[in-house]
Amino acid sequence: MRRAGFSLVEALVALVLASVGIVAAMNGVRALADTRSGLQESERLEMLAIDKLNELIATGGYDSATEGTFEDRGFPQYRYEVQVETTTTETVRVIRVVASRNRRDAVGRSVERAIFEPSEEAAQ
Repeated sequence: MRRAGFSLVEALVALVLASVGIVAAMNGVRALADTRSGLQESERLEMLAIDKLNELIATGGYDSATEGTFEDRGFPQYRYEVQVETTTTETVRVIRVVASRNRRDAVGRSVERAIFEPSEEAAQ
């Protein structure tokens, strides 16, 4: 006569399947958290770069500032680099700010804006 219930083998198989499912779910949650963290950092870098670009344009400091950190904004782990490029139009230059982690090999966020600088002849 057979008893009602599960055998030891059936209980072990169920336990193994449940364990595999839990491990897979935890890996998924961790991957989701890593992705969210990366997106937040990317957004933070972009906002810092936009802020620095606006500051440089407002103060006219883009010719003298080439690189630095965001320590004054409470983010010493991030750095910026300023690049100024001339264009084919004499009075237009492109200013680019690249914000990244303090490591040189780190991928960062870049923002740029073209600015018009009137020639000295036009100013007179």
